[in-house]
Amino acid sequence: MRNHNKNRINVFVYVVITLFMIALFMTNPNSIMAKEWPSKTISIIVPWSSGGRTDLLARILAPVMANKLGVSIVVINKPGGTGTVGTHYVALQKPDGYTIAMTSNTTLLSQYTVSSPLSIMNYEWIGMIKYDPATLTCNAKLPFKNLQDLIAYGKKHPGKLKNACSGVGSSDRMFSEAFAKATGIKFTQVPFKGDGPAVTSVAGGHSDTNFSTIISVKPLVDAGRLRILGIASDKRSKVYPDVPTWQEQGVNIVIGSWEGMAVPRGTPKEIIKKIEGALKYALTDKATVDRLKKVGINIHFLPYKEFSRFVLNQDKHIEEFVDKLGLRFNK
Repeated sequence: MRNHNKNRINVFVYVVITLFMIALFMTNPNSIMAKEWPSKTISIIVPWSSGGRTDLLARILAPVMANKLGVSIVVINKPGGTGTVGTHYVALQKPDGYTIAMTSNTTLLSQYTVSSPLSIMNYEWIGMIKYDPATLTCNAKLPFKNLQDLIAYGKKHPGKLKNACSGVGSSDRMFSEAFAKATGIKFTQVPFKGDGPAVTSVAGGHSDTNFSTIISVKPLVDAGRLRILGIASDKRSKVYPDVPTWQEQGVNIVIGSWEGMAVPRGTPKEIIKKIEGALKYALTDKATVDRLKKVGINIHFLPYKEFSRFVLNQDKHIEEFVDKLGLRFNK
């Protein structure tokens, strides 16, 4: 009888412990997953073709972040749809921290300028990486030496200047439309799947101008195949101090492109914190910082909470800007 009661007590204790463990997992499975994260390879999705600024940035940061997190990180290019193919892919993945998107103000722009947009609310905004002003760059063989040369030609020959851009709703397309509206000229837009092929088109003489940031055009500028006519900043660039700003040349526009990282909405906060920490680690690593500066990247880190607020604020301004320029896609 005594053994029988003892067995009943043991069974009861076993059942209680089992139910407690089940309840613990059911109430907070994310905490358990976060403690084990990362345990496999992480993918960084670049929504543009290889060779562009976003691709270069991701490939510089990935190995340093991998070193901090202790797992491999692979960079995968998924271009198309003005960056929406890649960012949509990330948004639809399991929110477990193993798929990270490279994002930019184009991600916000696409909500209003493409036929199948995805809301910024589909993401958790890990951190801003950099901010760079736009440039107006042309083929080095063209006769333009400054903005006024190009503007004078553009007014005399409306629509003849072919501007290579990253797509209908891309940031460099927006920069070109803002410039055209301010100066009274008109471009014929030539879209590509990223700033890499767009810039190459200008260097090859197939297009005339491009409005990408310094990191995108620097290699071909240094090679003598492109010429920067002006930089859309309130002060001159340390990389090219002899190039005047747009404002200095009579075009009162300060505009640029930021880039950051995001993961699917619902990713556990503990995992977000780990990715944010790895990104911050990479952006403060001396060797990485030196390499980024060498290629013309202006580091501007914002952590998760600040970046999330920044994105919401930017979204309001971008929507107003899109409507002002008449770029909203109408179904």
